Amino acid sequence: MLNRPKGVLIEALIMLIAAVLAIIIGISIIIPGTPLDAIWN
Repeated sequence: MLNRPKGVLIEALIMLIAAVLAIIIGISIIIPGTPLDAIWN
């Protein structure tokens, strides 16, 4: 597992960041009154 290409690690980090952002956006859509609510109005 230590010999995997660096591209795999970079791709995994990008996917992790995308997943976290998707969770934050999903919460801001479901729960009204969040600070990100202004974006959707």
